[in-house]
Amino acid sequence: MGIIRMEYLLVSVGSAGDVLPLITLGESLKKRGHSTTLLGNEIFSGLARERGLDFVAVSSSCNGGDRAHNDKYILNRRYYGLYFARHAVTWNSMLLRYIADSANPRLRIISVDRINLWADLIAAAELRVPVIRVQIASDSQ
Repeated sequence: MGIIRMEYLLVSVGSAGDVLPLITLGESLKKRGHSTTLLGNEIFSGLARERGLDFVAVSSSCNGGDRAHNDKYILNRRYYGLYFARHAVTWNSMLLRYIADSANPRLRIISVDRINLWADLIAAAELRVPVIRVQIASDSQ
């Protein structure tokens, strides 16, 4: 019996600290013959493709993904709601649309567990797409 090839969507709307571990995981999955796509900020597209992953850029409204990284300073302040209003709704809408359009029974989602990401959980509940959420620990934790 052969190996069942799966399609993995690796999702991070975060910075390099979240994305780089997913790229490493994606490389490993790719070596095992699975299809892997990273969904993240455009600044990581070159690295993802260099490592053999397909890439889908999230956008932040019409402002581009770079604005989201420039706005990160408000995340840990009382204005974090502004960050979500500017970026998270757009990211999650795009992700959910991408998943729904895929309609691939072999699709699996691996996403970084972040408060600003909920489309993967909706996809799990509504579309029955299996989701694995991972936590990325930093040295300070």
